[in-house]
Amino acid sequence: MSPSLDWRQTQTIPALGLGCWAIGGPYWADAIPLGLADTDDSTAKSALKAALDHGIQYFDVADVYGAGHAEELLGSVLKRRDDVLIATKFGHKFDATTKQVQGKATSADDIREAVHGSLRRLKREQIDLYELHLEELDADEAGEVADELDRLVQQGKIAAYGWVTDHVSDVENWAGRDDFAAVQHEFNLLHPANELREKCAAHNLVSVCRAPFAMGLLSHQINYANSFGDADSVPEHLAHYLKGDDPQTRLEKIHDLLRTDGRTIAQGALGWIWATDSNALPIPGFRTADHVKENAKALELGPLPDDVVDELNALT
Repeated sequence: MSPSLDWRQTQTIPALGLGCWAIGGPYWADAIPLGLADTDDSTAKSALKAALDHGIQYFDVADVYGAGHAEELLGSVLKRRDDVLIATKFGHKFDATTKQVQGKATSADDIREAVHGSLRRLKREQIDLYELHLEELDADEAGEVADELDRLVQQGKIAAYGWVTDHVSDVENWAGRDDFAAVQHEFNLLHPANELREKCAAHNLVSVCRAPFAMGLLSHQINYANSFGDADSVPEHLAHYLKGDDPQTRLEKIHDLLRTDGRTIAQGALGWIWATDSNALPIPGFRTADHVKENAKALELGPLPDDVVDELNALT
C-alpha cells in the first residue's frame, strides 16, 4: 500500500496520514487544558522528518492546535513541498499570545481571516483540504459556511473542504456540493461508525479516521487490568468503548488478534481499518519519530486477513 497524491482527481485515497494535535503544545479554554503541556519542538520536527522519510504524505492539523503552533511546526518542516497533502481546520477563535480559545468563528469574515492565517503559518499558497471544526450547525449556518468555502475554492485558497463531525445530518447538509470532499470522524474497531461511513461512501466522500487506536485502547498505551483494575475506574472518555460483560477478557482477545503476523497492537488496528473500508484514511496521532515509524510499518504489513477481521468483529 502506498499513498497517492491524486486523490481528488481519481478518488485514490492516501493509505495513512498523521494527526498533529499532540505536537501543538498547550492551549486552553479558560482554565481547561485542551493541549499537551510536555511537548518538545525538536522532537516534533524529528518526527515529521521521519514521516517524510517513511513515505507519509498526508498531515492533518488545525489552526487552534497550540493556538497556531502546530501549523507553524508543520510549515517549518514541510515548507512549500508539493509532494504532501495538508489538511487543516477552522471554526474556533483563539489568541495566539494567551493561547486561549475565545469562541466559534463561522462568519465569512472569520473564515477568510482564518484561512489567511493558516496559509501564512503553513507557508503554503493553497490548503489541500480545509475542514470545519464544529459539529451540528443548523442548516442555514452550515449553508453559509459552505458558500464561503466554495468561494475560497474558486479563489484558489483551498483545493477542497470537509467537515469534522460524527453526525450524519451534518453530512446531509453539504452532500452534493462539488468540492465537499471528506468527513473526519471517529472510526476504529471499537467504534465502527457504520451509518456515517455508509453515508460517506454514498456521496463519494473520504472517511478521514480520527482516533484509530480508540484513545489508546488499541495500542500498547493502555493495559486494562493495570490501568483501571475494574469497570468502575474506567474514565468516561473510554467507557463507551468497553460496554458489555468482562471487557478485560474481551480486550485481551482483541489485542492477541491484532498482533497477527507479528504486528504491534496499533499496526493491527490500522490493518483492521484498511480491511474494513477502502474509503478510509486513518490519521493516528504521534509525538516521536518512533511513533511515526511504527505507524508507517503498518503500511508494509497491510490489511488484516479476512478470517482475523471476522473474529475481531464477532468480539466487538
